[in-house]
Amino acid sequence: MSTTPREKRKHRRWALACPISVLDGEGKAKVLVLFKTRAVNVSDGGVYMTVPIAELAKAVPARKVGIRLSVPRSTTNSFMLEEFQSQAIIIRSEPLVKADDAGVAMQFIEPLELDLNA
Repeated sequence: MSTTPREKRKHRRWALACPISVLDGEGKAKVLVLFKTRAVNVSDGGVYMTVPIAELAKAVPARKVGIRLSVPRSTTNSFMLEEFQSQAIIIRSEPLVKADDAGVAMQFIEPLELDLNA
């Protein structure tokens, strides 16, 4: 008998390729950008992204990092990026089948209100 796996996520994921910067420097005067990339999907609770495989060593699970996320917003006559900043914990990082990329999953310390329902 086959059963469908139950979804454990609290927040709905949205396929959204938006710019993201991952930062080191929590509590420090100088903040270091670990890497910049694009999100693959985003929710109020976290983000999944791909990074070049060379950056994988910086994405150690359980590491606490800063996040700057630029979410696209548009109306009939305009387009802009709304900036969000948060702290996150790296949950998972793994090489992908495509040899030059790695996948990185992060959970926000406090859920964000990204208002992606629209």
